[in-house]
Amino acid sequence: MDDRLVLTQAKVRALRYSRSDGRLQITWDKSMVGLGVRITANGAKSFVLRYRVLGRQRVATLGATHIHSVDKARSWARGGLAQADKGIDFQAAAEQQKALGTVAQLWRRYIDEHVKVHGAERTAEDLESLWRTHLEKTFASKRVTEVTTAEVRSWHRRASERRIVSVKGDDGEEREKSIGGAYSANRALQALRAAINWQIAEGSLPTDFRNPCVGVGLNHEKPRDVILQPNELPTLAKAIDAHPDIYARTFVWLAIYTGARRNELLKLQWDNVDLGAKRVTFVDTKNRTDRTIPLAPDAVRLLKALPHVDDNPYVFPGRWGRSHRINVTDAWQEIRKAAGLTHLHLHDVRRSVGSWLGAAGHTSQQIGELLGHRSDVTSKVYIKLGSLDVKQSMITAQAGLIKSALRRRRRVNPNA
Repeated sequence: MDDRLVLTQAKVRALRYSRSDGRLQITWDKSMVGLGVRITANGAKSFVLRYRVLGRQRVATLGATHIHSVDKARSWARGGLAQADKGIDFQAAAEQQKALGTVAQLWRRYIDEHVKVHGAERTAEDLESLWRTHLEKTFASKRVTEVTTAEVRSWHRRASERRIVSVKGDDGEEREKSIGGAYSANRALQALRAAINWQIAEGSLPTDFRNPCVGVGLNHEKPRDVILQPNELPTLAKAIDAHPDIYARTFVWLAIYTGARRNELLKLQWDNVDLGAKRVTFVDTKNRTDRTIPLAPDAVRLLKALPHVDDNPYVFPGRWGRSHRINVTDAWQEIRKAAGLTHLHLHDVRRSVGSWLGAAGHTSQQIGELLGHRSDVTSKVYIKLGSLDVKQSMITAQAGLIKSALRRRRRVNPNA
């Protein structure tokens, strides 16, 4: 049976789906090799072109039959076949342009297909925050190939200026927050550059495409070196213990005792806490590894006193369902204000732990292993960084430093 017809408008309208297996049905045109009408099981009709280019057979969709005429389809088919004869795959070029899409679409692919596959969850979360705060408004609707270096440079300059915006706090209330600045603008620029570079490496951009972020200089950054000083610890301790939220109190104390990252603590589950053995395991950390560290006796005591929430696996439960707490930003702001340490960031506590341990004589490799930094491979030849014994001695030393600082302050001021 010849399934070909000399296609006309009337014949195309009269075509009906007749297969019983649900697969696509194609009726080919007798007057032009390669042109056909494809019909789906639900009756949708489209003109298609079958062609061969560089030894590969392809079928391209030309357009819906209720929108385009047979003459228009034949014109498109002639053009497509002419390009194929020259070794040009016109469908691949069209697919590439469609794949490029907008910067928002590129960003989504970069996060879903690269960052979430090869990076840690926290990395994806941080990048998404940069996108919403700095990039989305300016670039989301623009096509990737239309973004210019001058435009990126102008945006980076604006993003580098601090500004006040309204955001929702932990309690759902709107609050003013300062955003922008040299550091965050640099991180956003680097993120956008990486996303576009990934697309170039994937081969989805033209071979002569130049990343518009190239040539845009980063702001000068002064490394942050704020450390919680031992003589400031008693005041901070008093403010922590006075805070009404037991979860916030425990969170900050654990940050001081362990030096763990914010998200490592927020996502800690009770299944990964062994109070009998006095240790916790942080799962799938920023470096995509699990890390087990010992707990000081005071940290164990804090965790034993922390209420469990039914059907919620997290040590720091969220407000609803089985989720974990999103952040402790508001509580930390209240604590540091009460302590008179408004210059102290939560991440400074982690840096402080490393500094204290360094001052106590531990090596940078040992500290890096405890805190979950990437360490020099050669250092592992002569020191067993993963040893829980080594970590236990460091945690014990850390707890001793904290107690020593608190005792010294009490001797000077018994009412502190």
